[in-house]
Amino acid sequence: MKVLFITSEHPSRLYGGLGTFTREFTRTLKQYCTVVTVYFHYSQEPMPPRDEYIDYVFQPAFSFDAFNIESRLLENAANLRSQIDPILQTYKPDIIHCNDRLTFLPFRFEPNVAYSSHLLFADLLSLQGMNDIYYQEFKTERCAISRSAIVIIYSSFVAERIFSQYNPKVSSVVVPLGINNKNYYAEKDPKNIHIAYFGRFENVQKGFLNFIQAVALLEKEFKEQNKVIFSLYGKGSEIPSAYLDLFENCIHLEGEALYSAYAKTDIVVMPSNYEPFGLVGLEAMASHCLLLCTEHQGMDEYAVPGKTCVTIKSDPHSIAKTIKEVVRNYNAYQDIIENGYQESLKWTWQRSAWAHYTLFKQIHKNRLPYLQMAYNASFYKSLQQFKTTFNNSDADKVKELLYSVLSYNIPLYKDKKVLLLTVGELENSSEGIPENWELCSVTTKNKDGLYSRLESLMYEDNTFAYVFVVGAWEWVINPEIALKELYRIVINKLYIFYLKPSKQFAWQTIQMEHSEDWNVLQNAIHYPWQGPSYEGLDIKGLPDCYNYLIWNKEG
Repeated sequence: MKVLFITSEHPSRLYGGLGTFTREFTRTLKQYCTVVTVYFHYSQEPMPPRDEYIDYVFQPAFSFDAFNIESRLLENAANLRSQIDPILQTYKPDIIHCNDRLTFLPFRFEPNVAYSSHLLFADLLSLQGMNDIYYQEFKTERCAISRSAIVIIYSSFVAERIFSQYNPKVSSVVVPLGINNKNYYAEKDPKNIHIAYFGRFENVQKGFLNFIQAVALLEKEFKEQNKVIFSLYGKGSEIPSAYLDLFENCIHLEGEALYSAYAKTDIVVMPSNYEPFGLVGLEAMASHCLLLCTEHQGMDEYAVPGKTCVTIKSDPHSIAKTIKEVVRNYNAYQDIIENGYQESLKWTWQRSAWAHYTLFKQIHKNRLPYLQMAYNASFYKSLQQFKTTFNNSDADKVKELLYSVLSYNIPLYKDKKVLLLTVGELENSSEGIPENWELCSVTTKNKDGLYSRLESLMYEDNTFAYVFVVGAWEWVINPEIALKELYRIVINKLYIFYLKPSKQFAWQTIQMEHSEDWNVLQNAIHYPWQGPSYEGLDIKGLPDCYNYLIWNKEG
């Protein structure tokens, strides 16, 4: 598979996430497929040469007089497209990955474009300071989100914002980002507690001034009594010197100096009003820092309150109150620090690149309609519904079903390749399961950092000898597509355990009212299988609220 990766931020730029993403992501993606990287140079500075990270550099040339911003943007797009067209004709990419809004317009009519949304322009502005330039940026991003084959995002928070602010009909997939864990380490000062802010000095998104004002509320006496050292690491808006009396450091760092600052920091405060993902939090956890961050603002992919982080509200008084609490009881938070560190180990560039590659393969294999069906607004709405209504009683029912199915079938199929699809958390559920069995929850992320969906199962045809759907059918949104996908990946038999009409869960999206519904469903997708059977299974402990049926491909 051939990928054409387009970026407008050069990978040599250490400050900022896009340059890092371009450098680390493309280098890792090349382990799985062929990648050609193109840099669009919009700056007035001299064009950089091609290097180990960039294969081609293009700068828009102005052939006509443009008298408004929109005309200039479209002229840029047309000119860049004419320059890159020979590469498209010779390289013939299977996927065009546009890494930011400034790269999308030249490819807006291509059918195989994956668009990465790293920062929503609507959120950045919050409609403050809107002018002609920003308005055109907003329109460009809306075009990219609406017209690309698939939108790649990095948090469920961004998915919700896309559906509410841009287009409720688009499909967007949350994939993991990554960090170089080997760069981060711990080197704490045993005599002092170091508290720091890392990132842009900006308030609309980052809530930066709220942290500075919180430190002012704590006052000098608290700082001296508790041996606290406050620091600011980053750059951006100029800070009045009166605000900096309690800060030891206010500096922009890069490379090893930045890693060293993380290593010495005990507590990282992230008072963001929103984040598309928030790499700073992950970097803090990788450095054995206690993370204080806002909740439900984009960091939730890795920041779990009370487990891997401590939550704050993005206002000075709340931040000051929380800082007092964690400083005075710092040793009580060691488990959270350790949990955060262990969580950070999952977030590698290898996992990130593989997750992107998995999506690219689906597009390359003409399976885009399945992706679009699986990762639409209905999915994220039902995911939120599941998280808020799936209770202990529901979990017990599903686990009871799961364990009864496992105990009956493992002796029968222990040497076969088997997939078992369920819902809920899978901690400790895999004990005693054969290595060739795969246990997957459709309501939590899999090992690749993706949500598995019955409507878009990312497995090759005929992958598993046997497939068991155990408690997951009730979370299907499109039953025809889901059944078709299950047929596609199974070789011998498909087992579906489904809820009887007499029992319902608050989170379920579908109810099979009658056994005849399954025949109607199979007829609708025109598969040459035998109709579902109800052959007797002597499964001990099968909950009374569940029924089952079997499709036998062997016959």
